[in-house]
Parts: sequence; structure tokens; C-alpha cells
Amino acid sequence: MVNELALKFPGLFDPLIESYREEKDFLTVKELSELSKKISKLIDVEVNHGKIVYFHCRGYSLQKIREQVELSRERIRQTINRYEGCYVVTGTKEWCLRELEKLNSLDSELKIFPSNETLNLHHPELEGSIRQNFIQNSKTGRLTERERLKFVKTLGYDITSEIKNHKIWSEERVIYEIKEIAKKLGKPDLMPMQLEIAELGRSDLRGAIGRYGGQSKVAKMAGLIYQGQTVGDNGRTYWTDERIREFLYNIAEKEGHPGYMPTQGDCVKHSPKQNASIITIITRAFTSKEPTLSWHDVAQKYGLKYDSEHHRVTIAYIQSFVKSLGDSLENLTPSEIYVLFEQQRFNKTGINTHRSRTFDTLVEALQSGNLPRKEIEDWANGQSAEVIDALLDPDTKTVEEAFRKVGKSLTNKPDHKTKTENPSDKDYQEDLEQNLPASSAGDTLKALSVTTNILLNSSSDQEAVDFLVAKAKAKLWKRCFEDEQGAIAEAKEHKGNIYSEAVREAFIDEYTRCQQLPLPPGYEFKDERGTFRHPKLMQRLIAYRVLKEGRVLNLSGTGTGKTLSAVLASRVVGAQLTVIACPNSTVKGWIKTIKSTFPSSNIVNKSWIPKWQNPDWPCYLILNHEMFQNRYLSLIKNFINNQAIDFIVVDELHQVKQRDIDEESQRRRLLNGLITDVPEGRPKPRVLGMSATPIINNLQEGKSLIELVSSQSQDDIGTTITVPNCMKLYQKFTTMGFRMLPLRQHSRIPIVHPIDATPYLEDLFALGHRPHPQQVESILVKARWPIIKQNLRSKTVVFTEYVKDIVPYLVQQIKKTTPFSVGTYTGNDKYATEAGFSDMLEQFICGKVDVLVASIRCLGTGVDGLQFISNNVIFASLPWTSTDYEQAIGRFDREGFVFDSLDIHVPRTYALLSKGEEWSWCQSKLNRLENKRDIAKAAVDGEIPDSSNQLTPTKATQYWMGWLRRLGEEGLNEIERKEIKVPLDEADNTETKRRYASYGDFSALNARWNNARSSTTHERLRNNPEEWCFYHTRMDELEVSWQVNPREECIRHLKINLPLGSVIGDFGCGQAKLAEALKGIHTVHSFDHIAINRSVIACDMTNTPLDDSTLDAAVFSLSLMGSNLKDYIAEAYRTLQAGGQILIYHPAKEHDRENFVLGLTQLGFAIVQSTEIYKWHYIWAIKQGHQENSHADLTF
Repeated sequence: MVNELALKFPGLFDPLIESYREEKDFLTVKELSELSKKISKLIDVEVNHGKIVYFHCRGYSLQKIREQVELSRERIRQTINRYEGCYVVTGTKEWCLRELEKLNSLDSELKIFPSNETLNLHHPELEGSIRQNFIQNSKTGRLTERERLKFVKTLGYDITSEIKNHKIWSEERVIYEIKEIAKKLGKPDLMPMQLEIAELGRSDLRGAIGRYGGQSKVAKMAGLIYQGQTVGDNGRTYWTDERIREFLYNIAEKEGHPGYMPTQGDCVKHSPKQNASIITIITRAFTSKEPTLSWHDVAQKYGLKYDSEHHRVTIAYIQSFVKSLGDSLENLTPSEIYVLFEQQRFNKTGINTHRSRTFDTLVEALQSGNLPRKEIEDWANGQSAEVIDALLDPDTKTVEEAFRKVGKSLTNKPDHKTKTENPSDKDYQEDLEQNLPASSAGDTLKALSVTTNILLNSSSDQEAVDFLVAKAKAKLWKRCFEDEQGAIAEAKEHKGNIYSEAVREAFIDEYTRCQQLPLPPGYEFKDERGTFRHPKLMQRLIAYRVLKEGRVLNLSGTGTGKTLSAVLASRVVGAQLTVIACPNSTVKGWIKTIKSTFPSSNIVNKSWIPKWQNPDWPCYLILNHEMFQNRYLSLIKNFINNQAIDFIVVDELHQVKQRDIDEESQRRRLLNGLITDVPEGRPKPRVLGMSATPIINNLQEGKSLIELVSSQSQDDIGTTITVPNCMKLYQKFTTMGFRMLPLRQHSRIPIVHPIDATPYLEDLFALGHRPHPQQVESILVKARWPIIKQNLRSKTVVFTEYVKDIVPYLVQQIKKTTPFSVGTYTGNDKYATEAGFSDMLEQFICGKVDVLVASIRCLGTGVDGLQFISNNVIFASLPWTSTDYEQAIGRFDREGFVFDSLDIHVPRTYALLSKGEEWSWCQSKLNRLENKRDIAKAAVDGEIPDSSNQLTPTKATQYWMGWLRRLGEEGLNEIERKEIKVPLDEADNTETKRRYASYGDFSALNARWNNARSSTTHERLRNNPEEWCFYHTRMDELEVSWQVNPREECIRHLKINLPLGSVIGDFGCGQAKLAEALKGIHTVHSFDHIAINRSVIACDMTNTPLDDSTLDAAVFSLSLMGSNLKDYIAEAYRTLQAGGQILIYHPAKEHDRENFVLGLTQLGFAIVQSTEIYKWHYIWAIKQGHQENSHADLTF
């Protein structure tokens, strides 16, 4: 009974339990009976006495306890009084001291303060209570070294034991380290000299001594004899190093910033004769190679922090700082250099964001890793460096421009071939990934030692140091995956500062524990060929980290074995119930992996009411993301209350990430509840998040991902897409997560096929000045088709970025012109399903289909099995980001790839300007992929984006417009554009008669357009824009006689009935006069078969490039023309927001408005007004949230 009480309420009733155990043999039968009854009532769930005391000790009010146990407040008060003296109130000062006394070793003569881990294991509230009662601040989280030291000094714990492993340079640690070195030198009473400290490789200690006042002052602090000399034999005082140090430290104190390097002006002001010669004295280096020191060098020499808030950042300062990095610069990643530069306030963040400085372009080049090593070395050593000289030229605006000025290439890539270099359009290979090997463990640790020393000697925050430490550890693991024994051997040889040696020890310890991790009983994993496989090192590492840390992010790339790592982790942590949230397409894969790894497992999928087969087996509940919807809310709550979840795995997190900061998705909210809404008294589950693509569209996704797994808010992460915010997110990913990128199993260098797209330029011109990228790709794919067809073979995957128009075209061409069967995989994309295509991935894998045309976004994630059946990949259109490209290729080049080679084909279209210069939409994408400069690469892999090379779908239009301007200035080889002009010039009677003969009068034109499908009309007008111009010339003539002009009525309505800044779609805009009239009031997207100016998008209006739910209003002003009117309305419904308006004006003669309105209502519109005005039918309606009958007929 006593044991049950101790188990149910750990530590709470210790006084009562101890009293019972010590006195039970001396109590009378009656007294023992009373005590037993008291204990029994505390355990009894119906009486609830134990629960009442527990809530009281947790700080609950009587009213709040009443809500829990349904008793009156007086009864609750009586119960609490009855047990007074029988329980301990956790969190008090007395409780802390009592718990610490339990932890102290009885065998130790020293009173040693336990580690944070020990405190937390003993009682989860002990750490926080110590902080609250003895340190008295409101922080949360682990006790810092400063907080621990304060507590140790207050309570009389052994200081030496405490500071041995500290990283901060407290006064106590400096004294301890100095005395240890003095003992090591065999002179325990003498202050070690600087030279002696340097010879021991303790440059970090030299800096700390400087910060505490120099040799003489620290000697006095430590009670040691100072060995320095400041007076010569002749009695004259010299400016020795010690005297300069004392001078600088005194000035720093006088100026109110002790420990920080004073400015040169301060030094002159406080010098004996206020003479500027003091600067020469201070900056002497006394060496032939380096006669003078920079002011930053002086700060480092004397152990003063260099705060760039007090010192103006100059080119000389940057030069000195880069030089201080030495050989370590070569082993630093762009993200590490960025953090170092940020701490020195070099880059454009904070107060520097809007400043224009001559060295900004140089800083950008240095931190993005674009400058050759030799250039940097020469410049840092004061020698000529032509690229850097160009970067410092005030007229140079970009890094790319600086390279061009000196006749060098920024990318330094010999494999790309222009038309001039490749006149016959021969195929060539172009490496888009260029993965470099990892630095050696020794170089990584040496770089960490150098960089942390620099940060410790400047005004840097601890987060920056923590990031460099975490990043160094990640680099060591990268090296280990390439060469385990080499990495360990290199690490063991390293000697550095306390940070690098701590990382070395932690890495070796973690590696050893991973290797020694015993295989859980029942492990039987076999690969596709039936061969037994031991877990890989990464899988052991993840399992160990889940065991040790509880909350882990595994952001490793595709094909690295993340699924098996999660299954292994579930058994390593001893989980009885594991819940897996994953995409629907991966449910079968999870079941297969669990069964093949641990056959003795209960597996249930897609149910919140699981029934387990064997109560003795560990349980796995696999839930596709669709199971996290509000309609399952009550089932989810019951499941949480009735099932003790030990481990939660969230696979492919990008599908549950919060993309809108204001509207949290159902899935994410309910998944977060599964993780955090744990019943009182039950431990929270361990969590493993897995995704190779944690960021696709925006930084909010990454921030939400971290918050989901950590269950902590991350308010310090900004979500606007800027380099500083990307780097902040990357630092969080690095410190919290793990990312292993797969080693190339085979060559992944694609074959580039040059294609002259000149014959398609007329079609491209017809798109106007602001086309959607999908429209461009849908034309260029026709130019690429011959190359695609030429490289098709059985078991080929054809990737495309866009589905609309492109997938139907490719499927049709493959069916008509090749012997291969074809299937699609688009994730049941709207455009694909409307065209009659259904996903056929399984049929392709099973061998029933020869060619698979697939969306990159769908096939690029969460799909396994292609590595066994396909080694031929063709990109009909390239993705916009290197992340998407690598994901797509990773479906093939991964564990289990059974082929000798992987063939990757990239058709590359181009056109030539009249001066021979090449324009290529495809090459702009290839450059983007090669430079890896997208937000995903910045925030997930720490690649610094170049300001000059940021091509995205949004910026593609700007690129397009720039190209058209070039064409206007230079012209294009043998290309002639047909003029689009309204009204047409009708001075030539012969020409006018020809047009009437060709197109008929206005009535004939109307009949022709009304009786044909819109796609047919669109194709005809695109080939011959003159017909469209003739129609609108005649329309202009008729408008003059109208008493009511529908366009003017629409303009009036939209000004009155829509809030300022609304978004409008003008379907069939003609000459775009509505957009012109509403300019500055609303945003208008103008659509028509022909683009009369750059503001119009030329398209079949049944398929516009707008996203879903974009518009506040859709206008059809005399433009519902064609036999497929319903398709126009369906497109309006798709693009309108819920509650969005639709305005329709249509000729009334011989048209049935009532029948049309009936169909409009069934298609999801609520009618506000339906009437006849002048000779027009007028309909004003609102989009509803649902469609009564999407198949309803719609005719006028």
C-alpha cells in the first residue's frame, strides 16, 4: 500500500511514508489502523484525497480543485488540513534543499552540485525551482553556467568541481586554469608568463587574462607572484606589452565600457601628452613580416572585446578580420562565415540593412563562397587581388558584374556551352549539383577553435557560439559518413580550445554509443532482395538521439533510410505505442517496413479506434494526414485519453506545415494536440519529425515545423523571406535537427540537349508581356518534344513542373507517335482529372505501363520503388528550385538502385538575338538549379543566396519582360511579328473588302465565335490576330450608338460595391479599357484570346493562370461567347473567393435568361439581381461555398 502511494505520487507524501516505515513497529493496533486508513484514502480513486492534495501542492485554487473532483470548497479545505504535515509542497526552498541532499554522494568528501541532467532526472521541477528560489529570475530552460556558479557560491558547493567543465570565462575559472598551468610548469607559486601559456596552445586563456586586467592583475587575483617587468635598468619606463595592456584597460574603464577595445580617439585623449604618436606605439608588431597591427589585431592581442558598435566598420577592419581566420576560412561553410560576419556587423542586417557601403558587394561575395581562395589570401596579406578590387569599385553593383569586369566567370563552369561554342547543338553534360567532399575532422575542429576564440574576444551572443558548435558537430558527422575510421582518428588527434575539445569528445562519445547500440530483440530487416541488413550509422544515430533528447528532427535527404531509422528508434526507446502520421501514399510503405523489421508487431492503419492483435506486442498506429480533421476531433480526444502514446513520428512534415501565420491548418493543430494534450500525470511522448524538404514555399513552414516538434514557440524567427531570416532558421535547424545528404551512388550529371526554339517565338509573342510561367512552358514543351521522343524507352519517367496543358500534350504525343503505353502521376491534380487522367504509379512500378508522365511535386516526395525499375529520366520542364530537382533525382539514385547508370535528359531551348547573343528560358532555370540559391537551400542547407541570381516563378515575368525589351532594341534573327492594332487602318478599300470577305460582318463574326468551342476560336485567333482586331474595330463602331454600355456599367458597379484594392478578373477584356478605368482603385487581371498590350494575358479564358480563390469579382461583359459557356463559369467559380461577385452582361435578343440563371444557381452562385437593361441581360451573383450540381447544364 505504501509502495503504491509512492508510485502514484512520487515524492509528494514522503514524510507520511517515512513516518509509516520508521514507526509502524512501535504503533498500537489502533494507531496503525488509523495511519493505514489515511494512506488508503490517499490511494482510493473514488475518495480523491490524494488528488486533492496533489492539486493543492501544484498551486490550484479551491475553485479549480472543485472543478476537478466535484466536492464543495469546504470539504476540500478540510481534506487539505487533515493531511497537513504528511506531504511536501514541491518547488519551495526547503524542498529544493531536501532533494539536493538526497542527491549528494555519501562517499564523497566534497559537496558537488549535480549536473543539469541529474537534476532533471531526479525531479522535472527541481531545476526551475532552484532558479526561482535561489537565483531569482524568470528564465526558463536549463540552468546556465553563470546561474549554476552563483548557486554553488551561495550554497557552499565545491567551486572547482563546478567550473572544470565550464565554457564561460568566470573569474573563478580563470584562477583555476592559471593555477593548473602553474602546477603543470612546476612553478605553482609563480604567475605563468604569456610565452609559456602560448607554448601550451592556450590562446583562449591569454584572451581571458586580458579581459580580467592582464598578467599582473590576474596574478594578484590568484595569489601568484607576477614575473613581468615594466622598468628598464636605467630607471626609464618603457611602453612594454604589459604597460600598453594596462593603458588600454584603464581607458576602457574610464570611458564606461570595461573589457572593450577603446577607440583611437579615446587613446589619444588619455595619452600622457595627448599625442597621436600613441597610436603608432600601440599598433607596433615588432616583426618584419607584419610591422603594424590593425586596431582589431590590437584588441585580439590584449584580450579586449572588439565591439563594432563603438568602432566604425572599415575595409581595413574586414581585411584584418578575414586574415585572423587564417587557413580556417577554407573549411568554413557560407552559413558559418555569415554568422561570424553578422557578429562583427559586416553584413546588411540590423542598422546596416538600408545603408549603402562601398564594401557591401565584397562582403556578399566573401560570405557566399564565390571568391577563389587565392584571391582572398592575396587581399588579406595586402597584395593585389583583381576580383576584390573590382568588388570594391563603387560602380560595381553585383558580384557577377565584378567577375565580368576582370574577364572571369562567377560560376567558373567550363561544362556549359552556348550556341557560339556549340553551333551544331550537340548534346553535352552539365553538372548541376557539384557536391564537394567533407572537410577532415581535424580541419573542422581547428576552424571551430579559431572562430569561437574570435567570438569570445568580441561582443558576440551565445547563440552564435552555440550554432558554430552544432555546425561543427554536423560537419564531423558528414565526414564520418564518408569515412568512419578516418573521421574518428582525425578527431582524436585534435587539441584546441574548450569548445573544440568538448565537441570532439561529444562526437566520439556519440559515435561510440551509436556503434554499441544493441539491436532490439526481434530485429529482422531484409532489403528488397531478401538480404538481412544491419541498421546504417545514420539510423543508429537517430535512434540514439531520440532516446537521449526526446524531440528530434531528421531532415536527411531522400533515399537515406529515414523510415527505418524511425522504426528502429521506436524499439530502442521501448515504445509500447507508436503513432505515425504520414502522407496517404506512404502508408503501405510504413506497414511493409515495420513488418519486415519487427514481425512481432501490432499494426493498425487509418483508424482512431484500433484493435490490437496481440497485447504483448508493441503497437503501431499509422494515420494518413487526412485523419487529422475536425470531424475526427472527439475520436482523437478519446484516443489520447485512453491510449498512452510513447512515441510520435511525423513523416513528410511539409504536408502539415502552417503556410499562413494567421490560419493554422486543421492537420497541424490536431497533430499538435496529439503531441501536447497529454493527460495529467502521464509523460509526454517522444517526437521524431522527418522531412527531406522542410521548406518549399516560405519560412513560416520551417518555423511551424520547429514549433510542432519542440512544442515551443519560436518568436525570434522572422518569416519574411530575407537572408537574415533564412540564416536564423538554418541556425535553429542545425542546433535542433540532423541532416544527412545521400552520397551519390552513380553519376547524376544530366545530358543537356540544345534545341533552337525560334520557330515557336510567334506563339511566345502572342502571350503578351506578363505571361504566367506555365503558359511559356506549355509552348516550349512542343519545341522539346522531338528530343523527349528520341530519348524515350521502356520504363522512362518524364517529369514536368506544371500539369495544365503540358501533361495532356505529352500523353497525346506519346500515344499517337510512339509504341509505348503511357500513364500519369499528378496527385489527382484538377487539370489532369478533368482531362480524364488518373494516377497510375502502381501500374508503372508493376510493369503495366511503359512511360510515366509525372508532376515533380507529386513524384518527388514520399515515393519509393522507382530505383528498382527505372533509370531513364527526362525533364519536359525543369523545376524552379534545386531542392525540387534533387528530390526528383533522389527517387532513383537511392538505396537499392539496381542499374549501372542513371540517364538524366534536360532539353534546353534557346533563341538568338540579332547580334548573336543567346537567350534561353531553360538556361536561366539551369543556372538557378546549379547555384542552389533558393530559400530552401538557404534555410535548410545554409547556402547564402546571391542578390544578383534570384530567379523564381514571380521574377520570371520580369526576366521575360527584360528579354522583350532587348528584342525591341536589337531585333531577332529572321523573326517578323504581326501587328495587333485596334482600330484597324481602313484607308485601303481593297484591304477592307478582303477582311469583310474573309470574316463577314459583325453578325457573322458573332455567330462564328458563339458556335465554336473557345479552344477552337483561341487557336484560330492566335494564328491570325487580324480577325480579333477586325471584330473589335467593328465593336468600337457599334458602341457609339448604345444607350447603355455594359463596360461602363461594370466600372460604375465595381467602384461602388467593392472595397478599395480588390482583385478583379476581366474575362474577355477586349482592349482592356476596364483595367484602365480602375487603375489605382482595384487590381485587374485582364484576359482575352489576344493581348493588345502588356497588361493583358492571352489565353483561352476557360483556363487562366490564376490560382484558386484569387478574385473578389469576375466580369463577363459581352464575352460569354462559345459553345462551352459552362467552362467559363466553372473557371470563374474556381478563381473567385467565397463570397466573390460575378457580373454578366449578355445580349438579350433570343437568349433565355431564366434558364441560364437556373443553371448558374446549381453551379454554386446565389443570385442577387437578374434583369433586362436596355438590350442586355444583366446578372449579379455571389459565389457560395458549395455547388448544388456541378454537372448542371448552362445555356443562354
